[in-house]
Amino acid sequence: MKKIFVLLFFIFVISDNINFCQDSIYLRQNGTPRMITFKEGVQSIVKINFIDFLKKELQTDPLDTFLPMDTIISPNGTIHFSFQQYFKKLKVLNGEYVIHTRNNSITSINGNYIRIPEKVESLPPLSNEEAFRILLTTLEDQDGLKKEVIPNIISKLRYTCDTIIWSNWKGENIQLAYKFTLEGNKTIRDQVICINAINGKLIDKHYLLDLTSADGTADTYYSGDDLAIKTDLVSNTYYLRDISRGSTTIEVKNLDDHDASYKGSAEIFTDANNVWTSAEYENGSEDMAALDVMWGLQRTWDYFHDTHSWHSYNGTNGTMTGYVHWYDPYYGMDNAGSLYGDYLFGDGIIDPVVALDIVGHEFAHGISKTQINFNNSGEPGAINEGLSDIWGACVEDYVNMGKDIWINADEIPVIARDLEDPHNTENPDTYGEGDPYWGEEIHLNSTVLSHWFYLLSEGAADENSNGDPYVVSSIGIEKAAHIVFLMETEDYFVSSSDFEDAKLAAIEVAAEEYGYNSNEYIQVTNAWYAVGIGDEVPNLIMGDTIICNSSYQYSLPVEFENETITWSTSANLQIISGQNSRTVTVSKYGSTGGSGTITATYNHGAGNIECEMAVWIGVPTLYYIVPESGEYGYPGNSYGFAIWPAYYNLYPWEYYCYTDPYADVWSLEDCYAQIYFEDPGNYDIYAYATNSCGTSNTVDYSGFLIMGDYFSLSPNPASDEVAVTISENPELDSSTSDQEHNVIIFDMYGTTMINKKYFGDKFAIPIRNLKDGNYFIRISNGRMTLTKKLIIKH
Repeated sequence: MKKIFVLLFFIFVISDNINFCQDSIYLRQNGTPRMITFKEGVQSIVKINFIDFLKKELQTDPLDTFLPMDTIISPNGTIHFSFQQYFKKLKVLNGEYVIHTRNNSITSINGNYIRIPEKVESLPPLSNEEAFRILLTTLEDQDGLKKEVIPNIISKLRYTCDTIIWSNWKGENIQLAYKFTLEGNKTIRDQVICINAINGKLIDKHYLLDLTSADGTADTYYSGDDLAIKTDLVSNTYYLRDISRGSTTIEVKNLDDHDASYKGSAEIFTDANNVWTSAEYENGSEDMAALDVMWGLQRTWDYFHDTHSWHSYNGTNGTMTGYVHWYDPYYGMDNAGSLYGDYLFGDGIIDPVVALDIVGHEFAHGISKTQINFNNSGEPGAINEGLSDIWGACVEDYVNMGKDIWINADEIPVIARDLEDPHNTENPDTYGEGDPYWGEEIHLNSTVLSHWFYLLSEGAADENSNGDPYVVSSIGIEKAAHIVFLMETEDYFVSSSDFEDAKLAAIEVAAEEYGYNSNEYIQVTNAWYAVGIGDEVPNLIMGDTIICNSSYQYSLPVEFENETITWSTSANLQIISGQNSRTVTVSKYGSTGGSGTITATYNHGAGNIECEMAVWIGVPTLYYIVPESGEYGYPGNSYGFAIWPAYYNLYPWEYYCYTDPYADVWSLEDCYAQIYFEDPGNYDIYAYATNSCGTSNTVDYSGFLIMGDYFSLSPNPASDEVAVTISENPELDSSTSDQEHNVIIFDMYGTTMINKKYFGDKFAIPIRNLKDGNYFIRISNGRMTLTKKLIIKH
């Protein structure tokens, strides 16, 4: 067993000097990778500098670098590291990349790497006076404001100016730019203005407020009577404020027909007896809208908390404030909008714009704003709106009040969008100009994403606007929502993501959550094909993936009931009955077990399609178990062991692990065991697997050595320097007094901060130049390597 491990380790070390094993590379039209997947994983991420890894995989320009943005740790153990692209130390707008890891391995990377042409030059940052002058000129030209009033307006504004490399969300039209971010007032809206730094021309301007436009009239659906809400009692007065949901505060205030700049003076609604009746609030001012908003925000909070363990719009119990009687100076009162945790609702031409799915829609904009911050134009803007429509439908499904969840804003027909049949509301159901309703406006094109979600949730067999027939089987709204939630909150999107990125993100999440050959993976892919993006996966066979000694049925979806199906199998299986029908009966043939296949050939309008399902025959067969990081360790630490083959994504195997003498198997996820060793000694590690047919053979790794501690640190936390004491380990070496030790200190992102050699059994490492934070220190003498956590606090 040790010989096998040595060979594997040798292969890994050699491969570290060439390209990592890339299973799939998906390119943008400009040739840069939008996603790279590593199905076998890139092992031991602690050895990898993430920034160097990205530069290598993306083949970046020497002047490019990446800086960390954030890190997301998922409940299932996956970790997602986000990086912002910089060129010549300037931020590249829309240049973002994410590294996804699982079990200490990189599983995929995705994002938008923008290759900067040599002609783009860097300039020194603007002075305040220069920035002020350019902003004056731009507002005069673009907003139609009189020149003499602009200085007075700007003097009351708060704005920032940054020098950036600008590109659109496609990575095109690259130029040096000044980016102004304005916090607006009643005259000028919150907005971002980008100006060419060479010629002063306007490049781009967009507003920061996400809006739901309304141009007509509709009856408002009030959510019924006597609904339970939580309020806040203060000095015998009940305030429309909820502090019962985690540490989130939810409240609703009255803007009294003013714009958002009056939020600071808006007053909260109150009541004397906590019975908020229509007799009191369905008045000439339409104050009843405040109760719809309060109840809608509370129920939307409940949905994300109960279904996704997500607290408030930002996941960390951020305060949420609803404002009713909002009047937008640009769009009037027929609107709802959001900015982070502020939610704005107009009174409408006839009735307030406060339907439950609209409240859920605006709440969801807070999620996308904090997690992704989509560009509010083109395909990124359409995805942003589509996500909010999806969550509006999910909230209505969760509340279960008998509403049509697949029509967003169904109580306000003039702004409604039909997710089931987008053409019904003159929205596209298929990506691109083949659809008669495809256009440029973000709300219009949002139904490509939301219709994909409907197909995935409910299933359908039809023909899209490109004339392509499709079949999608339902996986249910719960699983579909789980996939979308992970796409949105685990950095599978960046600010410039387009529909192709959304497709790849959904497929990768489905593969990670349910397996590459799972029904969920297939249906996610085929639902994208149904809306005109990507290719179909024709593997629609349903049935057990494990075959023992009896017969088993396999079938295609009910949509194929009247079609002729030709079935075939691998040599270790046989067809008992059902040839040419939708359902076939199969059993084991002969004495050979192991992997097998069941194949169906059919035609549903686009020519013959062959569909193959992988199955396992008999009990599992294991090959070996190997340690992840060497042949020895130290007491008080846990170490990972990989069990092969790793078929947890293909077949329902249960893996088991134990040791002799006893050590605590902390976790056993899929085929990866994490074992904690309390005491020194030689340990034998054993593993086996079971399925519905029985128990596999047992594999073992003999002689995993747990030694005494290699080194100690003092103090820890440390400030100016940290003292290292090397311990003797008679198992490997009798003397440490003259040994050479290679010391590496790196940060939480894998960036090396110190790399230096020391001699002897005691030495001090200066760290006064390192910032406060958590680091790792790795020391190796050629035979032993150990990594410990180092805390620096000055």
